[in-house]
Amino acid sequence: MSNADSSTAASGLTWFKSSYSGAEGGDCVEVAPATTLVHVRDSKAATGPMLTVSREAWADFVGLTWSKSSHSGTEGGECVEVAAGATAVHIRDSKAAAGPALTVSRAAWAGFIDLTWSKSSYSGTEGGDCVEVAPATTLVHVRDSKAATGPMLTVSREAWAGFVGLAWAKSSHSDTEGAQCVEVAAAPAAVHVRDSKAAAGPMLTVSRATWGGFVGAVASSEGRG
Repeated sequence: MSNADSSTAASGLTWFKSSYSGAEGGDCVEVAPATTLVHVRDSKAATGPMLTVSREAWADFVGLTWSKSSHSGTEGGECVEVAAGATAVHIRDSKAAAGPALTVSRAAWAGFIDLTWSKSSYSGTEGGDCVEVAPATTLVHVRDSKAATGPMLTVSREAWAGFVGLAWAKSSHSDTEGAQCVEVAAAPAAVHVRDSKAAAGPMLTVSRATWGGFVGAVASSEGRG
C-alpha cells in the first residue's frame, strides 16, 4: 500500500462515500476504485494525502464475497466473478483473481443484468417503509424505493428465503422416481423454483401470473394427451 498526492494520482477518479463511513458524518471516508487499485481519502481533506491499496487488499479489508456470475459461460471458458458491495459491484476474471477488476455502481449493474424490482410484501402499507426487492439467479437485492440509485443490500437466495420464511414443497410436476426433483415456494408476489438436489444453488423466480400460466399450459397439454 502507499500514500499518494491526490493532485496527481487522483486525476480522473470518481469518488463516492464509503459505506464504512460513520453515520453521523464524523468519519467521512471516500473511495475511488481504479482498474488495479483502490484509493481512499478523508472527504474533509479532498486535496490532501490518500491511501492506495491493491484491489485484492481492499476486497480482503471489506470482506467482499466473490461468486460466479450467472452471466459466465457454461463451459468454464468465460468465468466472471462478481462481488456486490453496499454502493458498488466489482467484476473480475476468475482466472486472474489478483488482477484488474471492474467496478460499477449498483444502479449500472442492475441495468446491465436487467433486474426487475418489485415492492416487497414486507413494506409498510402506509408507504413509509417502502422496500423493493429484485431477485437474481443466485442473489436477492433489496433497496429503499425512495433511494433507487442509493445503496442496496445483497444477500444469497438461501439467506433471503430463510429471512422471509419460504416454505418449499415438491412440485407435482417432479419425476416420481426422484430423478427430477423440482421444489416450489410461493411468495405473495412471486414463485420460486429450485432443484431439490441443490437447495443452496441458483433458483428461478417468476411472477405469480407467469407461474399460473405455465401450470395452466402444462395441465392443458396433459389433458389433451
